[in-house]
Amino acid sequence: MHVTRCLGSLRTVLCASVALGTTAVLAPLCAQESPPRPAPELAWLTTNEPRPTPWAIEVGAIPSSQALAAWVGPGQATFLLRCAACHGNGGRGDGPLASSLVRPPRDLAGGALRTRDREGPIAPSELYRVLSAGAPAQGMPAFAHLSPFERWSLVAFVLALRGEDAALARPTPLPARPQRIDPSRGAEVFAARCAFCHGADGDGRGPAAKDLADAEGRPCPPTDLRRGPAVLRGGARQEDIARSIYLGRPGTKMAGASDLPAEDLWALAAHVERLVREGDAARRAAWDRFFAARRAAARAAPRREVRASEERWEPARSEYFSRAPGGRQGCLACHEGISAIASGAMAEALAAFSGGDAERECVLCHEGRAGEASKERAHEGLVANPGSLWATSIGLGCGKCHSDRGALTTLHGRPLPEPTGGSLMSVVSRQTDPSGASGRNHAYRIQRALMAQETGKAFLVSASAGLVKDRPRFTDFAVDDPDGAVPCVGSPAYREFIARAEKQGFLLRLDRGQGYPTFEEAEALTGNPVQAAYADTYRKDCARCHLWGEGKAATGERRSSGCSACHVLNAPDGQTFDDDPTVPDDRPGHPLRHRLVLAIPEEQCNHCHTRGVLTLHSDVHQQAGVGCVDCHTSIDVHGDGNIYGAIPHQLEVRCEDCHGTREAAPWELPVGHGTPAAGTSPRGVYEREGVRHLLTSRGNPRSNWRREGERVVVRSFLDGREHVAPLLRDAAAKAPKATTPPAAPSGGCSAARDARHDRLACSACHNQQAPRCLPCHTTYFSEEFAQDWLLSALDYDTRSLRQRAVFTPGAADPRPLGGRALIWGPPDVRLDRSGRLNPHIPGCEVHFTYVGRDGKVDTSFVPHHDPDGEGYPPPVAPSLPHEFSTPRGCADCHPEGAEPGRPIVLPGAQHGGR
Repeated sequence: MHVTRCLGSLRTVLCASVALGTTAVLAPLCAQESPPRPAPELAWLTTNEPRPTPWAIEVGAIPSSQALAAWVGPGQATFLLRCAACHGNGGRGDGPLASSLVRPPRDLAGGALRTRDREGPIAPSELYRVLSAGAPAQGMPAFAHLSPFERWSLVAFVLALRGEDAALARPTPLPARPQRIDPSRGAEVFAARCAFCHGADGDGRGPAAKDLADAEGRPCPPTDLRRGPAVLRGGARQEDIARSIYLGRPGTKMAGASDLPAEDLWALAAHVERLVREGDAARRAAWDRFFAARRAAARAAPRREVRASEERWEPARSEYFSRAPGGRQGCLACHEGISAIASGAMAEALAAFSGGDAERECVLCHEGRAGEASKERAHEGLVANPGSLWATSIGLGCGKCHSDRGALTTLHGRPLPEPTGGSLMSVVSRQTDPSGASGRNHAYRIQRALMAQETGKAFLVSASAGLVKDRPRFTDFAVDDPDGAVPCVGSPAYREFIARAEKQGFLLRLDRGQGYPTFEEAEALTGNPVQAAYADTYRKDCARCHLWGEGKAATGERRSSGCSACHVLNAPDGQTFDDDPTVPDDRPGHPLRHRLVLAIPEEQCNHCHTRGVLTLHSDVHQQAGVGCVDCHTSIDVHGDGNIYGAIPHQLEVRCEDCHGTREAAPWELPVGHGTPAAGTSPRGVYEREGVRHLLTSRGNPRSNWRREGERVVVRSFLDGREHVAPLLRDAAAKAPKATTPPAAPSGGCSAARDARHDRLACSACHNQQAPRCLPCHTTYFSEEFAQDWLLSALDYDTRSLRQRAVFTPGAADPRPLGGRALIWGPPDVRLDRSGRLNPHIPGCEVHFTYVGRDGKVDTSFVPHHDPDGEGYPPPVAPSLPHEFSTPRGCADCHPEGAEPGRPIVLPGAQHGGR
């Protein structure tokens, strides 16, 4: 016991040393020939063991034909529960999940079954072994957790579906293995007979690879042998490989090689075994180098401190659960009572991929090891937050299903060692888009979206600091767009609009973004430490809302990172209401429940968008029960795969999408209405199953916006209630003729009555107040440390995937003039990119004082925040604070006594508004 503890302690020290980059200090403890410890993240990709070889599974006594015939009924019941989600009720490979799977499920009733140990009819023992081993790399779980009776009853049902006489099945003996195998001969045979499909080095990219199809005509690419033993469905032992080569893969272009001499067969099997082994080692080494380089980049700051984060756990409770209580095993032995993560289609998919084994449902998302008794063993390679972008961006967690197959090729502009993503399935969601055109490839899109990169905010601050002028250059983290200018999602009409709008200069798309500079990098760019200090204030305060890291440890701001930031709810105080006994319910830093939500309430949005403060300036939609998710689309949140410069370039919804204009209903407007890139014909509606769905301004259908006759009905995702959206066309028909000056807005929308208001955006009137971050007096102290929110996210903890509290020199102390940091007042009104007058939130009006390391004070730098001054960046985005409850009065713009036709000064002009 003492020795074991010593070894465990040494292992802990070594792991910690790797994490801190201090392995050189421990060099005397290690043998000279010891290889370097791998990056901790490597365990995420290598923890789960290769599946057992089917032909090494002990079958035991094979039931008689009479017994199997009697078990068809129980087998069908088990099949419907465990297998039909993929294979369909009749076993035809047409289950509800089939179209999303990486590889189409087999037609068990009449198709060829590829994993065989004999020719002719399938044998009961073959089916039993394949069921027990599964094919996890292809999405089929192992069913070894089922009892022998359940497995044999499944065998009975499949045999009944096929109608084959199992008694005719005869084992096919392999040619005897020669005493000596010539490796060079194996390479020659592979080059002559296999490389045309599998490629010279077994990477699955031979000349014929892209054209291969199975017997049903579906794409059937050859296996990439370099990905390791798990991809060999027939087993990875040399004899298993020889059997697969000898028998071929029925239903595919891979014919059997029974004509090969025994020496060539076994030499070829040995060569394939070597390709698999060496390819797997090379793959792990490549990922190890990738993680090590990424970790080094995260810790490149010359002066940094990692400070203790908020303590979320109780040491005594954690110690108690270091082993499963009561001698039990498995995740649920400790986490008993935890909420189910999902319901509906996702729950069905989890059950299908785990074979109905609740333990394996956990490791599908979290990795780690199922069925263990100790926490250390169970949590080996654990991905604590499967929604973290650090996991999803390399194809783990949500990236296993919410990514197109192989779509993920870079992370922060660095090439991944191999394409990844969509390893289990490629989900096409119709939750918000009934066509599914914008409901896929989320893992690729979100990395490049504004919620992950904050491109507009970074542009405003970097321009104000003088780092850039008229075009965004920086994003929170380096990012590229490997799939190019065409959005990876969206309807044909949407993609056509994006192409037109970018060509005309209406939309700004970036090919890549450069990671936002540190103080040292900004100083090198400008040659001025004061400008660099002003730019650094972004890292210390503004940049804490991106999805790569979680929120601030403060009431209302606590949230998870990545997908979980929105889809896993958090209470304002960060405490849990779940029944998981391992989680203390009196400590902050935990989600409300272990549960994913699709209908995201506005309280969750407020963690970032109002800094945790509940929306006090309520609009008419909110009062009626229409939430954020009822209007904003998947592209508004996840993006479309492109990198856009600011909110107006990515946002696709407009008020007219539901309310129309004075002359036209929404379906009569063209795609892109109100923009220079508008189409020429009415956008119409999208019909599905008898329902007519409205389209967004850019042409994507919306599942909860419906045309019913001449009405627009909005069905809330939050509670299912239906709301009729008033049409401006109807208001215009009822409104009295316009007067000069215009009448008070008591008789309906002013824009609906008066054509002279055509240049007004809806929010110009329906917006009483907007948040204003100005003015303030900020003092920057060079020698004081403050948390760098970008470095904190980059330097994540590999076990919890939570950001570390990384502090660097330079602390900004903003002192609002007037005593309030956030002022709500009449918004400035400016022309937006469509030529309409829209409220805007101006850039921060900061009086900046720099205190250098020598204590000297410098007040000479004036940030570029004067809208009429040279070098002022264009406003990042219109302000749409949803203050629509009562429209502004006409006197706000038309004061009593104003002369008709005379220019007027709109509210907010004292801060540069016009």
